[in-house]
Parts: sequence; structure tokens; C-alpha cells
Amino acid sequence: MIRDVLGRLDYSAFAEIALLGFLGVFVVVAVRTLRKPSSDFDHDARIPLDDTPERGAP
Repeated sequence: MIRDVLGRLDYSAFAEIALLGFLGVFVVVAVRTLRKPSSDFDHDARIPLDDTPERGAP
């Protein structure tokens, strides 16, 4: 009985939903990245070279 139900399902809708979800997340990340001020990128770029510990770090 379960094989009959699973055999008749149309899985193409799941692929389309997954594609739309991926595109939605991609667009949100791209927009947030493009709207971020360049000063934030400069600060983030210096993080690996910064030897001073942040507040609250062990």
C-alpha cells in the first residue's frame, strides 16, 4: 500500500520548491552583502591579523 502511494507521488514539485528556496536565500545574502558598508569589510578583513583579544574572550 505504501509503495503504491509513494509510486504515484510527483516529486517534481519538491525540486521546484527547493530551487525557489535556494534562490530566495541566495538573493537575501547577496542583497545584504551589497548593502553592507565598506568599513565593515575593512574591519572583518583585519580580524585574522589582530592580536588583541576581544572583550569577553577567554
